[in-house]
Amino acid sequence: MIDDKIKDRLESYSGSVPSVPEIILRVKEISEDPKSSAADLANIILSDHNLTARILKLANSAFYAEFSGRVATVTQAIVLMGFRTVRNVVMSIAIHDTFTNSSKIKNFNFRRFWTKSIGCGVIGKSLAKACRYKVPEEAFIAGFIHDIGKVIFSQVFRNEYPRIEKLIEAGEDEVQTERDLVGTDHCVVGAWFGRKWNLPEQIIAPIAHHHRIGLPGSTRNKSTLSDIIYIAQKCYAEVLRGNGKLDNCDGLFREASELLELKPESVRQTAVSAWDMIIDISVDLGIQLEQRLDSVDQPSATRKTVETGGDSAQLATQVPPPTELMLEMQQMSERLSTKEREISILCEASESIRGAGSVAEVLQTVLETIFRGLDIGRAVLFEILPDQSTAEGRVGFGVKSQDQVRQMVVHLKESVGAIRCALSSRSACNVLDATSRSYASVIDPDELTVLGAKAFAILPLSVDGKAEMVILVNNRNPEDPIDDSQLKSVQALIAQAETVIEKQRLIAKLNAARGDEVKSLIDTAFS
Repeated sequence: MIDDKIKDRLESYSGSVPSVPEIILRVKEISEDPKSSAADLANIILSDHNLTARILKLANSAFYAEFSGRVATVTQAIVLMGFRTVRNVVMSIAIHDTFTNSSKIKNFNFRRFWTKSIGCGVIGKSLAKACRYKVPEEAFIAGFIHDIGKVIFSQVFRNEYPRIEKLIEAGEDEVQTERDLVGTDHCVVGAWFGRKWNLPEQIIAPIAHHHRIGLPGSTRNKSTLSDIIYIAQKCYAEVLRGNGKLDNCDGLFREASELLELKPESVRQTAVSAWDMIIDISVDLGIQLEQRLDSVDQPSATRKTVETGGDSAQLATQVPPPTELMLEMQQMSERLSTKEREISILCEASESIRGAGSVAEVLQTVLETIFRGLDIGRAVLFEILPDQSTAEGRVGFGVKSQDQVRQMVVHLKESVGAIRCALSSRSACNVLDATSRSYASVIDPDELTVLGAKAFAILPLSVDGKAEMVILVNNRNPEDPIDDSQLKSVQALIAQAETVIEKQRLIAKLNAARGDEVKSLIDTAFS
C-alpha cells in the first residue's frame, strides 16, 4: 500500500513523469477486448516502421533461437512468439523510448539502468526456462522493466535522491534507505506507476516484489515471476557486475535452489552465457549499454570526427552544396532503395505464406505484406457469402480496428458495383476515380460509402475455381489510384495464397478420409 501523503506527492509531481504513450493505451485496449485479434496487434506495430523493424529483428535474434531466421512478418511473429509475448515486448519498448527520450528527466544514468534491465531480462528468461515457468518470455519483460520505479523515484524525490545514492554506494540497504529518507521505496513507486499505466498484473508483481521485502529465508513469493527476477538481479549484480567469477556465489546458489529448485549448474550456465546475449539484444532493440561494457563499435561518422579532432559542424561547412545532378541521383537512389525494400519484403513473405499453418494465417500474412511491402494505405479482406448476395469484412490492415472491418458489409447488386465486377470477370477491378462519369455504370453509391475511397482496386481470391473472397486495396491518399506495378504485386501474392489454401484444404480432406477409413477398420475389428 502507499499512504496518502506519498500518493499526493506522486500526483503533484506527475508532470515530471512522462505521460502514458498512446501505443500502450492502444495495446491495453485490444488486450481487454474479447473481440480483438492478432491483426489488431499487428496493425498497431505496423503503424510505426521503427517498432516493426525492432520486433522483427528481435524475433529473428539468437534470443529467440527457436524462431531465428523464420520470421518475416509481424503476423508470423505473433503466431510463433504468442500474442502476450509480442504485446509485452511492444509495451516494454514503448516504456524504454518514452523514458529515455523524455526531456523532463534529469541527472539519471540511463545507460547503466538499461544495461541492468536487459541483463535481468536475459538472465530472468533463462532461469524461467530452467525452472519450467509457464511463460518464459514474461520473465524477460518483467526483468527489463522491474526497476522502472527507480527512474520515477529519482525525479519525484529529486532533492533526496543524491543522498540516497551516496548511502547505497556506501553499503546501506537500498530499500530501507529509501524508506528511511522519504517514507517509501522504488518498488512501491514502480508498482503504483505500473497500475497507472495499466500494465498486466503478472508484470506489476515483480516490479513490486523483486526485493522480497518481508519474506524470510526460503519462503516463496506468491508470484513465482517475482522470485525469478529476484534471483536474476542477484545473478547480474554478483556475477556480471562483480568479479565475473562464480567461486563465491554460495548464497546465490542456495537461494536459487530454495526459491526456484534450480541446481548450481543451471545458474552457472545462465551467468556464463548471459553477457553475449545482452549485447546482442541491446543491438536488436537499439539500446545503448554502459560505455565501459559496450563492445559495439561507434558509427564510422563518429569515429571520423574523433580521429580528425574536429567537430561535426566544422566538417559540414567544408562540404560543397549539392548540385542538381547530385540531388537527382540522390532521389534515384532513394527510389531504388524503396524498390529493393519492397522486393525483399515480398520474397520473405512468400516463404511465410507457404509456411502458414492455417487459412487465417495465410490471409493475414498476405494482407500484411500488401500493406507493409507495397506501402499500401489499406488492405481489407471481404468474404463473399455462399448465395453471392453479400460481401462481409473479415480482416484488414491500415484500419482503426478489426471491429471496424467487421462493420463493413456490402449488399451486392446484380449488375453494378466494383465487387460484383471483380467477381464476374474473375479479375481485378481497378477504379481510378469513382466520381468520374466513366464509372457511373459500374460503381454502386451504397458500395462506395462502405469502401470509403475515391480510388481503389478490388481483386478476387478464388479457391477451387470459386471466388470466395475479394481484397480491397487503396493508397494512403484515398484519391491516388493503384498503379499497375502495385496491382501486379498484389495479384502475385493472391495467386500464392490461392495455391496454399487449396493445398491446405486438400490435405485436410485426405486426413479426414484416412480418419474415416481407420474408424471403419476399428469398428469392423471390434464388431
